This record gives sequence, structure tokens and C-alpha cells, in this order.
Amino acid sequence: MEERRRDERKEARLTAYLVVVTGKDGSLRSPREKVKIRDISTMGASVVARTVRPGGYHVMYNDLMLYKNRVELQVEKESGETVVIPGRVVWYDKPDDFPGYILGIEFSERVDVSTLLEE
Repeated sequence: MEERRRDERKEARLTAYLVVVTGKDGSLRSPREKVKIRDISTMGASVVARTVRPGGYHVMYNDLMLYKNRVELQVEKESGETVVIPGRVVWYDKPDDFPGYILGIEFSERVDVSTLLEE
């Protein structure tokens, strides 16, 4: 199988929050949904989420499937600083023996991963 990732992924066990940004103008926002970052690169991340519809907003599309929703991944660093990373969910999966969903997020811009993983 061909590897589609352009950047090296780093294993990460970070807690973050996911917010779905929807509506034609992005004016509607879901409540923050706690997620776990499994791995991360400069261009994206794989996260574990309890649901694909936080606050009733689907992570990929609006209800009529006319617009693609965007997401914000809000990472809270140990220093107390919150880093907000905009992006979009490009895939998700619900494994049979797994309590939740795995989401593949593509970031809107490159992220300096080392600042998120510093201890």
C-alpha cells in the first residue's frame, strides 16, 4: 500500500479539545469535545474521539452535506498555553472493538510539532 503521508508522524499522547466550525460563514461552533491525540506531524494528526457529532455538528459535513465543516484542535500545553490548530477531518473510522472513533485531521497550515511535545 502506498504511503500518503508527506511528513513523519510522531507518537503523541496529548489531550486536546475538538471544536467543529460549521455554517456557510463558519458562524456556528460545537461545544468543545475532549479528544486524545494518537500521533501528529507538521501537517496533520490522528485523534481518538467519543463521537463524530459533537454538539450535533458532524465533523466533516453540515447536515445537508453542502458544505465541508472545519475543525479546531485546541491543545493545552503543560505551561497552560492553549494552541489552536485549524484544519479539517479528511477521514474517520469506527473500529469494531474500539470505544469511539479515530479521526484523521489535516491541518490548514504547518505546525511546529516540537513545541507541542515539549515537556
